[in-house]
Amino acid sequence: MLPALRLLLKETRTGAMAGEIGRLAETLGKGPEDMLGTLIAVGLKAPDKPREKPVFVEHAGEIFWLNRNAKGELWLNAKASKYASDGADDKAGDSRSRRGAPRYRRKRAVSSTAI
Repeated sequence: MLPALRLLLKETRTGAMAGEIGRLAETLGKGPEDMLGTLIAVGLKAPDKPREKPVFVEHAGEIFWLNRNAKGELWLNAKASKYASDGADDKAGDSRSRRGAPRYRRKRAVSSTAI
């Protein structure tokens, strides 16, 4: 079910993918309650409040979650998982990428009195 829904999601400003449950259900010819029941069976949890922490489900290198916006609409979201590995990770490159760019010390300015 998740791969079929993933194709229907639209890209967001943050780089994730999202789609409103009612629109997704309509596109697939299902009722919103049936769609929600299927997603809950997969392991997702429909939040009661907009700020409630979501439950993530990983599938095929992506994470999926449900969220409720301030208008009360329920949305399905997907994003590439940070922990998905393709087996080509280089240990040195992998650890460096988590730390970020190396920091360099600034050269101290030499005062004219020291010369």
